[in-house]
Amino acid sequence: MDSFAVIIPCYNRLDTLKALLSSLERAHYCQGVSLVFSIDNSGSDLIVKFAEKYNWRFGKKTIIHHKEKIGLRKNIISCGDLTKDYDAVIILEDDLLVSPSFFDYASAAYEFYKDNDIIAGISLYSYRMSENLHEFNPLTYGYDTYFIQWTSSWGQLWTKRQWATFKEWYNKKGEDITAIPIPDFVKTWTHSWKKYNIAYLVDTNRFYVYPIESYTSVQPTLGTHVAEVKLNNDNIVPLCFGSKRNLIFQPYNATIVYDCFFEVKSLNVELDGETVTVDLNIYGNKTKDSITQRYFVSSKRLSNTKVFRKWGITTIPFETNIINSNEGDDLFLYDSNNFLRVELTPSEKVAFRVKLTIKERILYYMQRAIQLLRQ
Repeated sequence: MDSFAVIIPCYNRLDTLKALLSSLERAHYCQGVSLVFSIDNSGSDLIVKFAEKYNWRFGKKTIIHHKEKIGLRKNIISCGDLTKDYDAVIILEDDLLVSPSFFDYASAAYEFYKDNDIIAGISLYSYRMSENLHEFNPLTYGYDTYFIQWTSSWGQLWTKRQWATFKEWYNKKGEDITAIPIPDFVKTWTHSWKKYNIAYLVDTNRFYVYPIESYTSVQPTLGTHVAEVKLNNDNIVPLCFGSKRNLIFQPYNATIVYDCFFEVKSLNVELDGETVTVDLNIYGNKTKDSITQRYFVSSKRLSNTKVFRKWGITTIPFETNIINSNEGDDLFLYDSNNFLRVELTPSEKVAFRVKLTIKERILYYMQRAIQLLRQ
């Protein structure tokens, strides 16, 4: 029987750690599971003392106390390195909660995908809002999983092979990932292990498997009193509370996969009687080096640029309008030689279900007020 460990990188958050452990205690385990506390040095022994007293009923408990402050990035990497001791590790940061069926999903997904070299990790988390801040509705064709070139950091499983392959790339590549076409905002992360893993996915054309239903969620912000609990964090998602069932895992010959911009990686469309493969830039986040195909689709009407095809929007996800050849004037096909970096206006962001910043929200409502006054 393959060995599993749940590893919790900790620092100094006792309340959220207790909540995570309570959710772990309510979960179902089909076999013994080890628990590892990987505690960074915060200058306090509060977490260490708690971990020492904590009783884990489902397997062996191990405490790793780093003598120096190493930070989250090095702590996560050290957790991944523990794959040397287990067949698979499940990493849960101490501000998460798990579904009662999280291990049923994790162990089944492990068994299905463990020998596929394309798969770099198995997520327990499922996005409702992308980290590009637009609503995300992946196409699944009836499966319980989908594939995306985006690293899961809110609950993920790594096998020995998956972690070893990444670590080899990471040691060779170092910190120079400037030439790899990942989102600009990711490159600005200064203390992140995740940006290197995202770059690894793009550089080696690998993917994470994600579930449609989420088996982890970020905890709400906790105030002094229960009434102060804040549930307005976009990363708080519904947890799967269904009964155990047979999951239908999507094999990696998927019709649709997603890139690191949370857009379909490529689509086939008909153009002048031929089938051509196109890139999507519906949300305007891509740069020219992110476009790999001869043609690309934009939601912006570019001036003085030939439109080869166009589609309307009557369904979501937006890519289904292209797949179904919905007529209209909302999405436009251009030659990639004419690629232009564009940004959606606040009104366009609202139309395309993109979250507005406070400044954009003010501008949007001002524009709406002016339009109403002119009517």
